[in-house]
Amino acid sequence: MSHNHHNQSIALYSKIFGSRDSKDIGFYPSIYTTPVHANALRSVLVANSEVIGTLTPRSENIAIMRQLLQSGVLLLGDAMKYPSNAQGEFSSRDKNSRGPYPELDDGGDDITSLNGRVLTVSIVLDLDGDDITTLTGKGELEQEVSSASSVNSRKNSRTHSGSPIASEGHFDDIDDDLRIELISNIVAVIQVWFQSLYESNLIITKKTKSKSATSDVASKIFQLPGTSGLFNDQTLTTLLKEVNWYFNNAIKHIEDSSETEFHNLVVIKDIIFLIGDILKTLFLSISFHKESTNEFVIIKSLIFSFLKVDLASTFDRLLRVSNGYVEPDSEESNPKFSAPKITLSPETLNKVFTIIATLANLPSNLLPLNSTTLSSDITNLINESPNSFEHQFIRQKSFNSVKFVQEFASRYIPILAMTFSYCYNFREDLLVTQIHNSSFMNWLTNNRFGDNLYVNYDTVHLVTDLDKNYETLSIIRRIDDPYLVQLKQIYDHRLKVITAKENDYLELPELLPLSILLAAYIKNPSFLSIFTEQRHKITSKIEDIDPLENKHIELFEIWLCVLSYVFQYQYRSDNILTTTKISLLILLKLTSPVVFVTPIDESDSQVQILQRVKNFEINEFKWKLSHQKSPFVPNDLGKFGIKSSLFYILDIVQNLIRFNLTNKLNIENIRMALNVMYQIVVAFNEDPSIELQRYVWVEFYTTIFNLLKFINRQQLIKSKYFQGLKQIGSLKSLVEEIFVILDFLLLPRFNDTIQYQEDLGVVKRSKETDGSGIFRSINYDLIYNILLNYERVNELLIEYDLDDLEHLGRFRDCLEYFEGKIHLTEESKVQNQNSDKLDLIDCDFDSPELVTVINGFTFREVQNEDAQDEEINKEASKGFKFGETMQYVNKDVEVQHLREVELIKAFNVALKEEFK
Repeated sequence: MSHNHHNQSIALYSKIFGSRDSKDIGFYPSIYTTPVHANALRSVLVANSEVIGTLTPRSENIAIMRQLLQSGVLLLGDAMKYPSNAQGEFSSRDKNSRGPYPELDDGGDDITSLNGRVLTVSIVLDLDGDDITTLTGKGELEQEVSSASSVNSRKNSRTHSGSPIASEGHFDDIDDDLRIELISNIVAVIQVWFQSLYESNLIITKKTKSKSATSDVASKIFQLPGTSGLFNDQTLTTLLKEVNWYFNNAIKHIEDSSETEFHNLVVIKDIIFLIGDILKTLFLSISFHKESTNEFVIIKSLIFSFLKVDLASTFDRLLRVSNGYVEPDSEESNPKFSAPKITLSPETLNKVFTIIATLANLPSNLLPLNSTTLSSDITNLINESPNSFEHQFIRQKSFNSVKFVQEFASRYIPILAMTFSYCYNFREDLLVTQIHNSSFMNWLTNNRFGDNLYVNYDTVHLVTDLDKNYETLSIIRRIDDPYLVQLKQIYDHRLKVITAKENDYLELPELLPLSILLAAYIKNPSFLSIFTEQRHKITSKIEDIDPLENKHIELFEIWLCVLSYVFQYQYRSDNILTTTKISLLILLKLTSPVVFVTPIDESDSQVQILQRVKNFEINEFKWKLSHQKSPFVPNDLGKFGIKSSLFYILDIVQNLIRFNLTNKLNIENIRMALNVMYQIVVAFNEDPSIELQRYVWVEFYTTIFNLLKFINRQQLIKSKYFQGLKQIGSLKSLVEEIFVILDFLLLPRFNDTIQYQEDLGVVKRSKETDGSGIFRSINYDLIYNILLNYERVNELLIEYDLDDLEHLGRFRDCLEYFEGKIHLTEESKVQNQNSDKLDLIDCDFDSPELVTVINGFTFREVQNEDAQDEEINKEASKGFKFGETMQYVNKDVEVQHLREVELIKAFNVALKEEFK
């Protein structure tokens, strides 16, 4: 922007909130037709919007803000050549519109002039780059009117460059290039208008240190739906109809055209980001209000405007036209894709997915009770649900393997590959360091001559590097794929930030939109089936896998791997904390025994989703868990490397618990993690074919008992922090859930399984192994931990009202057994000096005496297994002590199970993040 244009913009903005006498009828339109200076305009609007949010708002400022937006909506309709219609939208083309259209002031260096002459002044708008990539050539937008009523309303129009143009319009005679600049300019000003409401609310919140309902600017500017006022949800609905109409026709032109370059792409991008900023503003505003208030109804009606307009179909068309196209001669099992007509940049695509994820997951309190609530002008809504986004992207889609790759995997696998590479390089892998330093020779040669498969499998280099692995990461298999090129730029920038300074903040803005969208998509049975299907089976032993040939990526496995880093750094930011919460809900669904899917190739049979997850094998040497803090969760025992994803999920959940123990413990996330653990160990008990021996159970038990010790040591039940949050009830449920898991692990399935040992390998239980000092059950470490923490365990049971232990029969039996065999307290030693009990303090972990006593419990013969099973079921039927305990278990959990306020907070966090 030239210096003159800059000064002209500043001069105009300074008059916006001035005296009415200083403004003529063309003043507000001139704001939109003068090249926008976003920062200057934003500062003016924010300063005056902040006044609106005070306890004594100036009604004049409200009137000015309303008039400014109304002028923009009117001008945008004219600039876009938006047709009037039979439903009385406020449009400059409608003779019976709400008011006379203000004439444009033809003074000054505007983008257009009133008489339609194109100015010779060269206008360069700051559009932040056209990042919707095209190739070469030119194409004009052929705008088509979609309904007969629209055609009839414009029967007096004339045609210019193949586009119908209303003769009544003020911008009929400008050329296409200038029209694009004008539309972008108007959209940019409207975008700043909404951004100013958002920033004003943030400033007011910071000053007052609270979200006060009286300080929300948006609910003061807009009015209740259905009122006689001119500025309510219909204003926003009209704006959205205009941009959606233009958006739709632009995409149709791309679909139908043989052109290779489309000038309107910059407008498409501007519209996408405008929609994102409007949603961001509204979700911040609604978080200020209680459901019973008029202000809540106002913002709710504005949010619902997005469902009145058929934006869902438009976004779906955008995603389809930017997909890779399946080549006719390619095989269905291994399809080849040609380049799409347009490629969305990672930044734009992330914004699109954020908008879709937010609107598809709207909580029930933001939806009308029926299709006529709030407005009678609702189109394309389905009887089953008033949420058109949920219907468009979840209910009506039927995924097969090709569509899954086209619409989802091809976009998110490269993002996750970039994210893994970034996370892995964030800090050193301590397991690699340990292996390198395991011997002097390894240290001396940097393990170059070692045979450790974990070190030798360089995942970043072999699998996730965007430059070296474009054939597997690019849907079109080209090194110059613009999507990969731009992702690489983002990756390089992040690495520079890490290298430049000691940075303890993990920047992962792309993962929350993915998590919210994934939470929506897995409600679709066909998507869920393909998401958990292992298309590339691991049939070889780990030592037979050639890393150079094993380059394929399943979305499910890389997503789980990245979660291990997310969970480890949960406490770093609101974004990662919320991503963790949404991801845990997804894991709860994936490990639930009550969720079933119908595989694509088995139309008549349903399969438990838990079984598909169990059968999905992961190479843990390739998909390296986060080992960036000590003590890290190790790989399985031995050089096996291939494990069921159920074990892999246990590992990543341990990362969450191990490295997020603070005095401000996020109780809900920890509880969801424990519920996931419980569902998995129940699955282990019910399926004897799952081999438990190689899993490092000692680390799993350590994780559980570290959590118990933290709760006991920090006296969390007396914490003013949790009392203030009114979370003592949830804290009690958390403790009960820990003991329920420990109790369940004392079942014969776990007691009878012999732990793998390097020198003995896998040994099946037999009469010869019972009680032997050589062999130990996988529960040996569990019992040892119980004994070591005997007093602490009893303190917690009493403090958390769990000392009756009615539904923890096995745990009670365990305590009573060892109370008769071992001195577990100083008091026991004093009272029973002459008894034959062992003194635990005198015994090493693997001393023969202690091994014999513990094996005596774990390897007890069960006289009547049917009777024991009946007792187990009887105990389970008693329920739990606290109502919230295991509240997510055995349910088809969805993101809507979160409280509305939590879901709105998740949207707030997702919408404010920028993926750059």
